[in-house]
Amino acid sequence: MPANPYKVGDEILVPIERLRRPQDREHAVVTRTVNAVDGAFVEVDDFPDPVTRGPDGRPKPQPAPPPRRLNSSIVQPANLGVLILRVGDFSSELTLLDPLAKSVLQYLRLLLPDDRVKAVSLRTWAELQAVWKAESDITTHVVLVSHGSTDGVSFVDAKPKGGRELAAGLLALSPDTNSKIFLSLACQSGRATFLKELSSSALASHCLGPHQNVHGAVASQFCQTFLSALLLEGRTVSFAHKRAAAGAPAGISWRRWTDGKLTAIQR
Repeated sequence: MPANPYKVGDEILVPIERLRRPQDREHAVVTRTVNAVDGAFVEVDDFPDPVTRGPDGRPKPQPAPPPRRLNSSIVQPANLGVLILRVGDFSSELTLLDPLAKSVLQYLRLLLPDDRVKAVSLRTWAELQAVWKAESDITTHVVLVSHGSTDGVSFVDAKPKGGRELAAGLLALSPDTNSKIFLSLACQSGRATFLKELSSSALASHCLGPHQNVHGAVASQFCQTFLSALLLEGRTVSFAHKRAAAGAPAGISWRRWTDGKLTAIQR
């Protein structure tokens, strides 16, 4: 990705914490138009002060607030869309996978408008292919809720899919789709056999996941903290990873892969 992927006139999503009076906003991001570009920075309009009225009841003129200058790394593209994929196995759905997926969904509904978030429950590789074909072009972030092992992610109708096989199968369905941030909550999915291979493909820009087995509550906590830093505070992926991993119990290693390289290990 270039240092600044935006140009004047582009619509972007700006974290409310980077603007004035964020407590007045319903969601974590608001739409803004890029007014100027300067190197790695973009300039957008800020929120004006509340309207005040004089003794005659007429609104007083309000000076326009100074524009807000933001690093392009902390804003999001206007097409932001989060897809939660819950890959079930029949036996642990009610007690583990469904509660975990629902916890992520409900938290995202606090951060983003409902039309920016979609959760899909499936069990088979064939179902995932159908979902991906329909949703990939409007998805920028993927949260994967499933069982994993050193062999990859499990499906009830196929052998586990490693990162290379998963990426190849999904890219075949939508070869021109934008690269996405993948956050896998599946056990052992942070290993090279899955996320290294996935991050090496054109499908992914950043891939994060646990190196060991992880409890569902720990996975939910990590995911919510990561998304809060990324979307609500407008932090980089690197910062959000570090923040989320800092709150994880000792012994759990959350790894981040980019372009097939292990870019960070946070314990």
